[in-house]
Amino acid sequence: MSKKNEYNAIEKLAIVQELKAGQSSRVEVAKKHNISVTTLVK
Repeated sequence: MSKKNEYNAIEKLAIVQELKAGQSSRVEVAKKHNISVTTLVK
């Protein structure tokens, strides 16, 4: 299974909203979407 390295605007917004909802930590959200925490918080 290949990793998806690019997300469209809708996917990015959903990831940020997931983080802002506070249900998961930064690390959990980053791992779920196969991105680094640094990328997530930029």
